[in-house]
Amino acid sequence: MIGHSLGAAGSLDAAACVKTIMEGTIHPTINQENPDPDCDLDYVPNILGRPVLKSPSQTLLVLVARMRAWYFASMLSKQMTGDS
Repeated sequence: MIGHSLGAAGSLDAAACVKTIMEGTIHPTINQENPDPDCDLDYVPNILGRPVLKSPSQTLLVLVARMRAWYFASMLSKQMTGDS
């Protein structure tokens, strides 16, 4: 867990995607102790390295979600700085 790394965030996110695909694990949701029973998300609470991806479709979903988050962050950055 590294916190926010500013300019290196995109590269680190891409590396996390590759590692997720290669090892079939997802980084944990840290400090989550009491999940809300009304929120049915698939959490990985505080357990590092537990294999949770069981199918290629789950792996693809993780890859798409992470890379879309990186794409939108870069678009927001361009809007704020006025770059095209």
